[in-house]
Amino acid sequence: LCEKIGTAALEEAHHKRQDESPETMSLIARNNSEETSSDNENRSYAEGVLWACAVAFFGGSVLAPMHYVPPMEEGLVFLPSFGIGAMVLSPLIYNLYSVRTGEMPPLHIKQALATGLLSGVTWNAGNFCSMLAIPAISYGVAYPIMQCALLVSGLWGIYVFHEITQHKTIATFWVGGVILVLGGISLAAAR
Repeated sequence: LCEKIGTAALEEAHHKRQDESPETMSLIARNNSEETSSDNENRSYAEGVLWACAVAFFGGSVLAPMHYVPPMEEGLVFLPSFGIGAMVLSPLIYNLYSVRTGEMPPLHIKQALATGLLSGVTWNAGNFCSMLAIPAISYGVAYPIMQCALLVSGLWGIYVFHEITQHKTIATFWVGGVILVLGGISLAAAR
């Protein structure tokens, strides 16, 4: 607020003065640049939250269609069509992103192919296990337990990639992790 008031005062003073001093112009430009940067950061953060909510919706619904197939087609029989759906949609999403941003992101196939394939295999191993779990214990019990993956990914982020380093934030993460695991145990025991 003080910065905005100061900027407004500088601009008003500038408009009142006919002689444009370089110092005043420099200060106004810097303050406007900082304000624009802050606005962009806020907009970017809000957009990130929106995309994360979309991930929660789609990720939480990813295997819901399996509930609507005949019992003989549940489980692993569902896996090939699931893979085909992912294969068809991936280029479409890439192109939609390109249209939205106005640029084609580089694929870096040589650098990313091995790690991308490893990530896909790892993710699909989890998907395979979820397709075995859902018919056995139901979607309503299995899928919330599978969200303990949040704890695992958080551990990677904290202890391997060092994305979070503040002790208070790590302690908060562990409190949430314990609650998450207790929730999973409660769901499993409630059958």
